[in-house]
Amino acid sequence: MTVDIHSGVNAETLTMVTEYTLLHVHPGFQKKFESELPVALELITNASGYISHEVQRSVDESTQYMLVVRWKTKADSCENFRSSGRLHKIKLLLHKFYEIYPATHFYETVVLAETDVTSLEEEG
Repeated sequence: MTVDIHSGVNAETLTMVTEYTLLHVHPGFQKKFESELPVALELITNASGYISHEVQRSVDESTQYMLVVRWKTKADSCENFRSSGRLHKIKLLLHKFYEIYPATHFYETVVLAETDVTSLEEEG
């Protein structure tokens, strides 16, 4: 059983939406972007409905980053966070670094039926 480290709630009972945003930074500005990113992340972490986040840099394209934010609901990001003025502050802080306007997508966990591996091994 998985437990969310931020809330102590079982993952199976936690309604969660994962937001993926691809960030394409102008070449040569990666270090400056990374130095200003913590200020923007602080605005996200203090938002209502926030669960957790991570930032990843592409192994193949050093100017490409992926911001992953987990929210309780999509409305926490799309309605509450955006209307709070926090997103506007992030845009003022970071959008000067972007070569391409960020693309954001939302995902939810798909619960799949468990497979009995022992019965599969016996068949094969």
